[in-house]
Amino acid sequence: MDDERTIGLVTRIYPLTETSLIFHCLTESCGRIGLVARGARKPKSPFTGKIDLYYKVDIAFGRSSKSELHQVRELELLDPNTHLRMHLDLLQQATYINRLVDLATETETPLDEIYTRFDSFITNLKSSPARAESIIAMEYDLLTILGLSPALEGARLGPVVQRFFGNASARDEKLEPRYLAEANRFLRNLIIGQLGKIPAGRDAALLF
Repeated sequence: MDDERTIGLVTRIYPLTETSLIFHCLTESCGRIGLVARGARKPKSPFTGKIDLYYKVDIAFGRSSKSELHQVRELELLDPNTHLRMHLDLLQQATYINRLVDLATETETPLDEIYTRFDSFITNLKSSPARAESIIAMEYDLLTILGLSPALEGARLGPVVQRFFGNASARDEKLEPRYLAEANRFLRNLIIGQLGKIPAGRDAALLF
């Protein structure tokens, strides 16, 4: 079988052996996948310095017929997203959204819109400080893409919060505390109702 190629963001990483790594990626064309990079922990490995949390990578891999862990053939680092390692609050926000995506989706299922939105979220953190509004908007967008969010007209939200969710140009505005609290209650109840629980780290991501 020919190798497959895709672009993805590393979302989880851990050792397999003394010399090899397992890592998971949210990818552009293959959804969430698990990968094995054999020899990646060797000093002279071609993978050295190219695999770490939230690195954006171009991967060629051979799909396994026996497990959900596939063999990496080639890997090119596209963007290390170093800004996440320089600011704890940004890392907390990325990690929470990563957990939300993991909870809301299944492995090996194409998630091109989810990938695109998550990639955009990570990129936007480079140019703006951590904001609670960014998390609220991302939660709403993810649930909407997955078909889990009700129509805004029937959501019993005030006009300010409805505009924030429904108008892309409003996303850069800072919400007053009362409107942020309204949006927070709506999303919290929606996540629990649709997914059964809140992923760990939400309060830290919202800067509460």
